Amino acid sequence: MNINQNGLEVNWDTKAMGQRIRGIRGKISQREFAGKIGVTQVEVSRYERGMRTPPVEILLKLSTLGNVSVDFLLRGPVKEAPFVAEPAGSYDRSTELLYMGNLAKPDQSLLRRLAKRLSESSAS
Repeated sequence: MNINQNGLEVNWDTKAMGQRIRGIRGKISQREFAGKIGVTQVEVSRYERGMRTPPVEILLKLSTLGNVSVDFLLRGPVKEAPFVAEPAGSYDRSTELLYMGNLAKPDQSLLRRLAKRLSESSAS
C-alpha cells in the first residue's frame, strides 16, 4: 500500500501485516479475537488476508494486545543499523530515540536510568 501525504510516500506489505496480525491472534478464534478488538469476524479475516488495513484505533488495540509497536504491525521488524561506537561524551537524546523507538515505555525508562547511572559512574 502507498500513502502519499505532503510528498512523503510510505509503503508496507498488507499481506505481511496480515500475517503479523494472525500471529497476535494466536490460537483463539477469529470471532473471539474480533470481540477483543471491537470489530467483526469478517473484518479480522480481511485484515489477516491483507485485503484491508485496520484503522488507527484498531492498530492501537492490536499493538497493545500483541505488545508490539504500530510500526512493527505496519512494516515488520526494523533492520538494525550497524553499531557505530561514539567517542566518550558525544551521546545525545537523538541517538537514544533512534535506538529505543521500538521498545515499550517501561523498557525505555529502565534503559535511560541504567544509561544515566553508567554515565555517572564512569564520570567519577
